Amino acid sequence: METTVDVSGFPLSVSEKAAVCDSLYEQVGLQFYYVNRIKLSEDGKSVLITYMEKGEEAQKNKEIFYAKLGHIVYNVAPENYSPLQKLFSVYDYISVNADYTDEMQDSSTFTAYSILMKGKGICGGFASLGYYVLNHVGIPTNYISNEPHAWNMVKLDGKNYHTDITWGAGSYGSNSNSLRTILMDEEQRNLSLENSGFGGYAIIEGFPRMNPVKPLPATDKDFKVYYDLYFEYALDIENDRVYYYDGEGIKRMTLDGKELEIVSQMPATYLITFNGTLYFINTDNRHLYRLQSGKEAELLDDTIKNGILYFDTGDGTANERTLNLNPFVQSNFDINNSKHQQSLTLPRQQSFKFQITFSDNMFTDVLPREYQGNRIEKY
Repeated sequence: METTVDVSGFPLSVSEKAAVCDSLYEQVGLQFYYVNRIKLSEDGKSVLITYMEKGEEAQKNKEIFYAKLGHIVYNVAPENYSPLQKLFSVYDYISVNADYTDEMQDSSTFTAYSILMKGKGICGGFASLGYYVLNHVGIPTNYISNEPHAWNMVKLDGKNYHTDITWGAGSYGSNSNSLRTILMDEEQRNLSLENSGFGGYAIIEGFPRMNPVKPLPATDKDFKVYYDLYFEYALDIENDRVYYYDGEGIKRMTLDGKELEIVSQMPATYLITFNGTLYFINTDNRHLYRLQSGKEAELLDDTIKNGILYFDTGDGTANERTLNLNPFVQSNFDINNSKHQQSLTLPRQQSFKFQITFSDNMFTDVLPREYQGNRIEKY
């Protein structure tokens, strides 16, 4: 985290060195999120760098940030998943754990760092994170933008699709996520931009600049079933399934939008899957049900206290589980008036710290060199 770097020995012209600094600064939103500015000195002999954070705080946050990136690449989208499973896993993970915010006063909201560390950010941060993670799990991905918005283009089976994780995540404070923008063709992308007031601008690959490059065509409509999926959903990635309730019943289909079927007529909300089983709340009686493949929906023993649903999973374990039925509101938590509870469901994933020693050396192109090898990690 040096503030002045000697570059006098590099056999480059001043203009070439300035171009290198500009290229590095384009990566500030992701790899160098803790950097405020990179510029060349007037004499071209030094690079001057200023930072948003310093010292131990910056180092701690770097470790947490790269640990989160590694978690997505190796655990959320493991190597044994198909490209389609990886895309759905990454899209859903980011959508669930972060929201869009229009808080422009905080410059970090432009970065992937804010998406992972603060659970909020703007479209550029979502697109940068999608670009980094999806490419690292084997899905060719580009950063796409027009003047007011940014998203990604992914390639699956040789075909291009527009993927907008920002709109999948929704606005800050909302627990509603969407799959409508996960795999769009050009027509659907342009229509969604027009309907949101973001149409009429040239769409380019990369960041807006002097010589824009037009994205490759995306004409395939294989995933058009998702264009009108306005409903709450639950993914079962391991078994290649997505569930949703649309008023007609609980429906299930494969991730590619095929094999659509109604699996229950019950009205449902708070859909979630675990180990191949769907759990949901019946909106008629507010009770918890379990739906296993090939069986009828089964009522589970449950009670509701102060908006927290306490239930037994019915799998023979004695552990009681909880589900918070209160929608998340940014202002509904006051630390001064908080009370101890034996069971607490938090609205967002919270940071914590632990130590782990790797038994073997770990080498990867996902993490910087300083975070590799056999050592103790702090998360």
